[in-house]
Amino acid sequence: MNKTNLPNNLYEIRRGAGLSQEEFAEKLGVSRQAVSKWERGEAYPDTENLIVISEMFGVTIDELLKSENIGSDTKGEKAEENSDEEPVDGSFRVKVGDKVNLNLSGEITVDDDETKVKIDLDKGDILVDDEDGQVKVNLGKSGIVVNSDDGVKVKLGKGGIVINEDDDDDDFDDDDEEDKARKASKLSILYKIPYPIVATIAFLAIGLLADGWYWAWTLFMTIPLYYSLLDSIRKKRFTEFAYPVFTAFLYCLFGMLFTWWHPGWLIFVTIPVYYPIAEGIDRYIRNKNN
Repeated sequence: MNKTNLPNNLYEIRRGAGLSQEEFAEKLGVSRQAVSKWERGEAYPDTENLIVISEMFGVTIDELLKSENIGSDTKGEKAEENSDEEPVDGSFRVKVGDKVNLNLSGEITVDDDETKVKIDLDKGDILVDDEDGQVKVNLGKSGIVVNSDDGVKVKLGKGGIVINEDDDDDDFDDDDEEDKARKASKLSILYKIPYPIVATIAFLAIGLLADGWYWAWTLFMTIPLYYSLLDSIRKKRFTEFAYPVFTAFLYCLFGMLFTWWHPGWLIFVTIPVYYPIAEGIDRYIRNKNN
C-alpha cells in the first residue's frame, strides 16, 4: 500500500474543510497529537480511520493514498502553495491563519494548530509548547538556561556548559532568584520580631524616663504600620500599606509635641490622593512581572 502522499492529502482535506487539527481530531475520535503525526508522516491512520475519513469527506481510500495531492491544480501548483503555507516536516513557521499576539507587557505569542511559542521580551523567556512537551529558554544575566518539562536543564554561561537533571541544583539559580531569596530571608527575620512588645517597652521607657506619657501612647499606632509595611514590601503592593493609620499617627504625634493641630489636619487630605497613585504603581509592577 503506497502511503507516500497520505500526509499531504490528509492535510489538504482538513484545511479544505476549514478545520483545525483539534476539530479534525474530535470528528475522528482521536487526539490532536495523532493528527499532527499523520500530517507530518511520523505515523499513519489505521484502516478504520481511513474508512471514516473517506466516508466523512467524500473521497475514496485510493484517492487518499494516491501520489498526487487531492484537489491539486495542474502541475501541482496548489500542492506547492499549501506546502509553503504549512510544512509537514515538523518545522514551525508563522503563516497566514496563525494567531500572533503582542501585548503591552512585552509578550509575543504565536499559536498554530501544532505549536505554541511565547516570547517574553522583558524577562527574556522563550516558551515552546508542542505535543512532545514544553521547553523553556531563559536569557538571563547568568547565561542561557534551557529547561524542558522532563527535568533536564542545560545552562550555557561563563563556567561553560552544564547539564543537570536535579531541580535543586544551585548552578541554575538566576541572579534575580538569589536576590528574591535574600529579601525573603530578611523579611522573615523582621516578621519574627515581637514588635508589639518592642512598642510597649518603648512606651514605658519614654513615660518613666522622660515623663512622656502624654504623647508616647502614639507608639502603639505604629504596630499596624509595621506589619502593613512588611506586607507591602513582601507583596510589592503599595496599597497594602496602612496609609490612613500613618496619617493619624503623624497628626497625633506632631499635634501633641508641637501643637500642630492646625494646619496639621491637612495631612488627611492626602489619603484619597495616595491610593490612586499606589494602585497605578501596583498595576505597573504586575504588568512588568507578568
